[in-house]
Amino acid sequence: MNIQISILSLSKKNNGYFKSEKQAEFLIDQLKKKQGYFGSFSSGYYSCPLFATWDGKGIIKTQKSTKTGMVTLFERKVEGVISALDAKRIKSLERKLKKEEKWLNDRVIEFDSGNYNSTGDTSTYDESLIINYCYWNNMKRDSINNLRKKISELK
Repeated sequence: MNIQISILSLSKKNNGYFKSEKQAEFLIDQLKKKQGYFGSFSSGYYSCPLFATWDGKGIIKTQKSTKTGMVTLFERKVEGVISALDAKRIKSLERKLKKEEKWLNDRVIEFDSGNYNSTGDTSTYDESLIINYCYWNNMKRDSINNLRKKISELK
């Protein structure tokens, strides 16, 4: 049994919880022997050792050791608590959401003022330009709604 694959799979698919008593006993025994070390990632030039923190129910956290320090790869989700990884992801999504909303608002202002096609006159807009404008605005609105949905799911 490949321990690295097992631990990463539990982290990804089962919120870190062991699937059976037998699996729990085996993995805990292996992790104790190696003081939490369970494998490594290799980028070609550098190899980063992987470490796990566990309890009787499963894997709590996985980390890799890099030149700059420990980087958390997985942290078990606890109901009602936002993990450090989720908080980081939420901030990233909120920055992206702000950028998307600004882009859409600037575009609407440009269109309304007549500067969308650099003429300064809305009467110069033809049908294809308006269709294209509406299409891309709808795409951007869908993207904004998806970002809001992801943020609310994480919170």
